[in-house]
Amino acid sequence: MSIKAKRIHFQLAAVCVVLVLLGIALVTVVPKMSLWSRIYSNETAHYKTLTPGQSVSLEFASPCDVVSEITVDLEGVASYDDPISRIDASLAIQDMRGKVIASGIINSIYEESISVDDTRLNRGEHYTVTFNFVSSEGETGSVGIGVTDKDELSVEIRGVNSGAPVRGSFLGVYLMFSLLVLLYVYSLELNDLKKTYIADKVLFAVGVIMVLVFINQYFDLFITAKCGLRMIDAFKAGEFFSYYDHAYNAELVNGSLAKFYGYNYNVLTVLPIAVVMIPFSFFTDGGMDFGPIGDLAVWYLDILVAVLVIWSVKLTEKVSDECGMPSDYKRSVKLVYAFSPLFLYVSIGFGQIDIMYVIIMLLALPFYYRGSYKMFSFIMAFAVVMKLIPFLIFVPLLLLANKRIKDIALNTLICLSVKLVTVLIFEQGTGYSAITNFITDWHDFTGLLFANSIGGLSLFVMAFAGVCIYCYMKDVDSNNRKDLLYRSMLVIFMVYEAFAVFVDVHQQWLIPLVLSFAFLAPFFGKDRRILLLVAVVEMLLIIIHADNSDTIYMIGNGMLAIEGYNYSGIPIYEILTNITSVAFPLIRSVMAVLLISLTVIFMRRTSVSGNDGNDMAVDRMCAVGRIVLLYLYLVFCFWCYCYVG
Repeated sequence: MSIKAKRIHFQLAAVCVVLVLLGIALVTVVPKMSLWSRIYSNETAHYKTLTPGQSVSLEFASPCDVVSEITVDLEGVASYDDPISRIDASLAIQDMRGKVIASGIINSIYEESISVDDTRLNRGEHYTVTFNFVSSEGETGSVGIGVTDKDELSVEIRGVNSGAPVRGSFLGVYLMFSLLVLLYVYSLELNDLKKTYIADKVLFAVGVIMVLVFINQYFDLFITAKCGLRMIDAFKAGEFFSYYDHAYNAELVNGSLAKFYGYNYNVLTVLPIAVVMIPFSFFTDGGMDFGPIGDLAVWYLDILVAVLVIWSVKLTEKVSDECGMPSDYKRSVKLVYAFSPLFLYVSIGFGQIDIMYVIIMLLALPFYYRGSYKMFSFIMAFAVVMKLIPFLIFVPLLLLANKRIKDIALNTLICLSVKLVTVLIFEQGTGYSAITNFITDWHDFTGLLFANSIGGLSLFVMAFAGVCIYCYMKDVDSNNRKDLLYRSMLVIFMVYEAFAVFVDVHQQWLIPLVLSFAFLAPFFGKDRRILLLVAVVEMLLIIIHADNSDTIYMIGNGMLAIEGYNYSGIPIYEILTNITSVAFPLIRSVMAVLLISLTVIFMRRTSVSGNDGNDMAVDRMCAVGRIVLLYLYLVFCFWCYCYVG
């Protein structure tokens, strides 16, 4: 056996041992850690004086499956000359029929907690906890007990959840995760490019499938499906040009809640959705409600989003080809982009149609590098129709390549022309105004841009202005497409970095951040540090919103939301908050520092000529390995569901 073969066998054996030990820990030791504790408590409003023979109680809904500890708030109120040295009191949990489930003795005012030996309760059912004061030493002995403003017992109940009763499925998922990790480790030693490509495709495909199965944001895609069906209804009714009025009036007739008026997408965004929803129009209409057809429509659109994601990966080649980049560069871009945990998580998992405008950007960029700015502006106009965000990179990109004010003004007008046409034709009337007001109250994009400010000046707007000034002042040779590619991707990165740092972003807005980095990374060759920094940033961006995405989106809506077991699990937000209350401000700060550091690193590269950077292949181990972080995160969230709940 060769030395290389022995090394591979040793690495695989070592990884197997680690995975087995980790699996054993996950199902035995780790669920018992205090990190997973759930606490129910109510605040003490005042102390109520109890004399021997008196009691005070509280009715509560069990916050967890297993209660381990109950704490009350005691205060001795005996006279100074006759202090209480000993009391005789008890705490008891009873069900609503009066049966004692657990109890404990308290013998001192300094003994405020009792252990109830992991008493099992039915989560959500009502119980009563009672403090009984029997006696104390001292003739005038009495005791103060903390109560709420309603004179109910103030209490803290600590316990844990036992997890969903589908634990066997976790072992299957963990086994699949282990095999993928072993495949990744094995692929690191492959010299056969054909086998390496196959391994990459398997790792990527399983990542897509895992996100499709584990995470489903559901509601946004459900409303998106309804938008498409409503447009079909409006077309059948001869009210296509009154689409918003038609949709608004239909929801009024149904007496719908405000959240169901989400028809704020531009008609040119809804139109392709309507086309792909035609098969569903034979079975339902825009009045579609939650149910089997709605579920099927959501999964149908989610799979289409996955297809668009794969297409966007393919389109990166067109941009690279236009700039005359070598094959190593093109493959590196695809690896960095496709294996991004953040990209797969927020595009497919969140089921967001933002990938549509990203694809339009990728179709427009080759014209930008070709110097066909009018065609670039016209194609970008359709991206701007879908979301305002692409316009915020369109302007600095023009300033970077073309300094003539007249040309900039003309191309800006072209970019806004499609939006202006749709405003004049469609975005009029009561329906559109009412829908816009609903959405603004629910989600105000402009408000987010100005939310973080100093002295009334938006931090994002100031950063954006700085990017525009940099672009206008930067002298770039548009004939040197390699340099233009680098500088333009740096501009896109800086704009979206400002979003991530200064705006409370929705994570799906940051897909172009990952895309721009994918085009930048190969310019630094096999420098692992940059890829590792970005991997950390991506996971931090996922965790920042983990108070929703690993509970509501996975447990409530994902394919794993098995009927009867879809109770909310403990979110990572709560886990980290159990460790320290400053966890999330600290995460945001670290993320901001890392993004700014990356920008500084990228800006320090002063020039990119047509001859330098011959080795433009990123380190495959780091590029592909980032998807293992996504595997790990999803498996961990599923573990929380099965073992912590």
